[in-house]
Amino acid sequence: MCSRIFNNRNKNYPTTARNMDWKTQLPTSIFTFKKGLDRIGTGIDDKVKNPLTWTSLYDTTVAMVVSHGVHATSDGMNSEGLVANLLYDCNANYENKHQQPDETYYTLNVLRWAQYVLDTCRSVQEVVNIFDSQARKPSVKVDEKLIKCHKSIVLMGTKVPGSDAEATLHLSVSDAYSESAVIEVENGEFKVYHNYKNSKTAHRIMTNEPDFKTQILLNNYWLWQWASEENKFASKTIPGGPFPADRFQRASFYMNHLSSPVNMEESLAQVRSIAANVSVPIGFNINLKDSPNISPTIWSTVADQINIRYYFCNARTTDIVWVDLHELQNDYEAAKFDVVTLKKDDKGIEMPNEDKNFENFIKKNGSINNLFTKVEEDPFKLLTA
Repeated sequence: MCSRIFNNRNKNYPTTARNMDWKTQLPTSIFTFKKGLDRIGTGIDDKVKNPLTWTSLYDTTVAMVVSHGVHATSDGMNSEGLVANLLYDCNANYENKHQQPDETYYTLNVLRWAQYVLDTCRSVQEVVNIFDSQARKPSVKVDEKLIKCHKSIVLMGTKVPGSDAEATLHLSVSDAYSESAVIEVENGEFKVYHNYKNSKTAHRIMTNEPDFKTQILLNNYWLWQWASEENKFASKTIPGGPFPADRFQRASFYMNHLSSPVNMEESLAQVRSIAANVSVPIGFNINLKDSPNISPTIWSTVADQINIRYYFCNARTTDIVWVDLHELQNDYEAAKFDVVTLKKDDKGIEMPNEDKNFENFIKKNGSINNLFTKVEEDPFKLLTA
């Protein structure tokens, strides 16, 4: 489920694309948030002792799954060009068996992980500073601002909104400086993969299982297979299936055989076409009892990280909409534009998350900057007594 591609072949034109793959449609809205919002990392029903709290430092636009009152930031970009993508990871385990009883931990619901990163960080390096256990410090100085980083952050698992499926996730981040990182969670501990110096393995691609360390080993084999200067019997064949490892290597092949884009339009076209190449078609129904995680691509996003433009493409329509975060035509602290909604029953209650119950697929093509409606209350607002 899901694929993410980061195009930094020309470091002047970084772009990121992401496919959302899921077994049914997901009720999704594009939200915009202004900086300066006081927020909390857990919901009212989470009942935790020390929830993580923060104040947003940057404006953000995000693709948010919203179902039956539960909000999940799955994807987005902030006003500094940092992009965060949450993808399914069946290996994720948030329970930390090594927590010390005398150490203070601050809880962050995994559905708010991407929003926290976009709110508080302007670069991949800042994200790494927070989540890499070797670099974590009481505070990190950034552009003469002091961003408070809690001593230890623990992620709390939950369900996918409107679903019985566990939200087991890993995070990718990319920025306007052409850096990228992948963060996974194993037994409650963060595993950070950040290697921007090696252009061929700069963590440009992320899919799902196996774990990212294994994906890198597999990718190294394929890089050798494709390298005619290193391999006398080089082959340009690539895996063609819908499985996560297949999609990873297919995206890696095309990314490593791209010409350097000459402008932003070309970089966007490249990354979007690779995302299309690794998408799973609507209606894909092969019986994969041993691989229930193979699902169709229901929507995609593409981010221009220099001009801060965020594109949304629904797989069930031919329309594309976008947000220019620096050119929003409202002063709302929080606003939204619905792209996929659930039908409601006679009592006004949302119906179950089944394909037959969805409506309001995008019937709009172009900028939606002037189409946002005000959200009366930030869904992640820190409530004070």
